[in-house]
Amino acid sequence: MSSHEPAHFNTFELDQPLPSLQNLKGEREQLPVNRNVNEFWDAFVEHDVLIVSGGTGSGKTTQIPQFVAYMAQKLNIGGQIACTQPRDLATVKVAERVAQEAGCELGAQVGYQIHGENKTSEETRLIYVTDGLMVSQAFNDRNFSSYYTIFIDEAHECNNNIYILVALVRRAVKARENSNHTLKVIVMSATISVDSYADYFKDHATVAQVHMPGVTHKVNLRYLGETPRLTSSGHPDISNIVEGAYRIVAKIVRDKYPPGNILVFMPGISEVERVCQLIRRDIREVDVVSLHSAQSEVAQNAILSSSTNKRRQCIVSTNIAETSITLPDIVYVIDTGIKKVKRLMPRTGAFEVRQRPISKAVANQRAGRCGRTRPGVCFRTHTEQDFERNLRDNPDADIVRDDVSAIYLKALAFDFTVATLPFFDLPPFENLVTNAGKRAAQSPFEPNWSYAIEFAKVKYPYLAQHIVTIASMCSSTQSIFSAASKKSVPSSLASTADPMSDLITELNVLYAFEAEEPKLPDDRELDQWCTRRCLNRSVMEQILLQRDSAIETMEIRFNDAPEALNSQERENIRRILARTFFRNIALQISSSSEDVRYHTIHGKFGALISQESALNTGDHPWIVYGTLKMGRNNLYMERVTHIEPEWIADLPFFQDDRLKRDYHGRIVEGEVKRTLDKIRAVIGN
Repeated sequence: MSSHEPAHFNTFELDQPLPSLQNLKGEREQLPVNRNVNEFWDAFVEHDVLIVSGGTGSGKTTQIPQFVAYMAQKLNIGGQIACTQPRDLATVKVAERVAQEAGCELGAQVGYQIHGENKTSEETRLIYVTDGLMVSQAFNDRNFSSYYTIFIDEAHECNNNIYILVALVRRAVKARENSNHTLKVIVMSATISVDSYADYFKDHATVAQVHMPGVTHKVNLRYLGETPRLTSSGHPDISNIVEGAYRIVAKIVRDKYPPGNILVFMPGISEVERVCQLIRRDIREVDVVSLHSAQSEVAQNAILSSSTNKRRQCIVSTNIAETSITLPDIVYVIDTGIKKVKRLMPRTGAFEVRQRPISKAVANQRAGRCGRTRPGVCFRTHTEQDFERNLRDNPDADIVRDDVSAIYLKALAFDFTVATLPFFDLPPFENLVTNAGKRAAQSPFEPNWSYAIEFAKVKYPYLAQHIVTIASMCSSTQSIFSAASKKSVPSSLASTADPMSDLITELNVLYAFEAEEPKLPDDRELDQWCTRRCLNRSVMEQILLQRDSAIETMEIRFNDAPEALNSQERENIRRILARTFFRNIALQISSSSEDVRYHTIHGKFGALISQESALNTGDHPWIVYGTLKMGRNNLYMERVTHIEPEWIADLPFFQDDRLKRDYHGRIVEGEVKRTLDKIRAVIGN
């Protein structure tokens, strides 16, 4: 391949270029990345791996993959080009933009793949795909033989899929180096640790580093002159943060700052909605909209489309707006400097969700959302001293704060040791994975849920599809119930409630929605049906898409119209949960008029049933919980199911030699032993 090919490009070679391309030509030519395309191409031709760092707004996500696809077609080089993204929304929106620029139908030369949705065809050359799906493809083709180039975008996020994917492409580059079909890899980010990635690849491939300039318009940084208030527990006072963001929006609007839209970053969905309510109530001169992952695709599309409305728009968003997606005409960014982080507490096995400061790298990305088309202003609701002293340079990787069982399992399934994954500094462990473990690694679910599905397939095959559906619900980061619902089951859905299991209740609600969908083909009617019942339609649709995809992948018998679960089926689902989530079993130890306290069996940690659970009243001596979360003063068990101790009495996990003992060797949880011994005596007779 010659390095002297012309660097200028417009689109794929089309028989009939579309008129709309002319409208985009000026926008594309002004992107900073186009000033360095010759440098990029020379490096691309001469090296196997490129580490591309580029400022926010450089155009690297849309332009570089498009350029490689264009040159590959021009030089008659076979193979597809893939560009991975961490999030579904960014994957879809970037693909839509690139297809528009290329002048083709989405799914023709340009397409995308996310969980439950495949918008590609035989003619697709450039595919935008989530990094998780890209990892899944490697189970069938470890060398990615159908690809000519793989882009790993937003590599700074260091999620578990990126760890595995980087290790996979490094091995694939080496495996294909002497073939006629070599693999090119491009790792991209606005805040990437260039040297770390270069060091990781250097012994397996030829590596070059390329920098792309970012936005050319000046972004003026303004810091508030006060430190945010803290609560008694030492965490940021969210009410103060909400009020502070609102005040800045009011100042921009009422002091008649120059035209331009406003983007506000808030820690979570509830804070987003609170800010929106305040602005709608008091500031009539601006159109305010929220943006977060729980919204429907229609709502997200409306926000992300360029508006012809001359009124100023204020978009209040979670961190979903930090990367890759393009928001229209943003001139002002309000950065609260806080995000919600879920972190595993190793001692208890509980997850806590706390507001934590973002990193400097993330703050700079947020600031880069303005200043793309004209000078912008980024307001930071903290002091400059706080920014310099209290914000880390880079965000923590997922592996530092998450359950690592899934990444360990995938690593073993791909014959990696943890030491061979990028940037790990962890002790080695036994490189052994069972056949069941290999199947679990290929599953789209966490290992516990994969085990539950495998168990159901063997013991209760007629229930396997229900367990897959429950697993899909639990894999979603959002609840099927909207924020307007303070209880798990609104009164309008009381008939679906199961007093013995929150998960079966959610399953019944989801099935009620699935049954209603074909009866209400009009989108507005279905939206109204969900709104009246405080249900989140977009979340339920995504869950059903993931369920359908998993059922096909895992070869599970599926009934398109499952009948209502009978009492025996509901009991057997509870048995499955008890026997596969046995580490999450807790025993009631006290009861009062205010709360019912439990001890987890092995950790002996005190916990309460979540207030949102239907089981937080009533008598439930033995339960199994889905997740354990740290509240302000207590541990709370969520998604709780009532179980019977005889269902688990034979499990090795509950034999005397596995029960927790004190310093003198005595079993700590005596009530557990006494109960199980009685059951075993009855069973033995």
